[in-house]
Amino acid sequence: MKSPLPPLALPKQIYMERARAIWEELGLPPLRPHSPWFGYSLGDWLPQWDAAAERAVEGRYLENGAISAQHQRTGLKPGTKFRPG
Repeated sequence: MKSPLPPLALPKQIYMERARAIWEELGLPPLRPHSPWFGYSLGDWLPQWDAAAERAVEGRYLENGAISAQHQRTGLKPGTKFRPG
C-alpha cells in the first residue's frame, strides 16, 4: 500500500462471528464464507469510529447522532473529508 486506507467494507470479526453463531442457532443452511469474510484495518481508522460502532451495537445510536450533530458545518461540499479531533 502506498498509504493507509480505510478498512474493508465489512463488519469487524467480532460482529461477523456473532452473526455466524446466531445463524447456526437458527438452524439455517451452513455458511461458506470466502476470505475476507470480515473487515480489518488497513491503517486509516480512528478509535472514535470504534466507539461509535460500540454505541450502535448497544442500541445507543441516538448518542452517535448527537455527536455527529456537534460536528455539522455549513458550506461544505458533499464528500468533504472529515477527521474528528
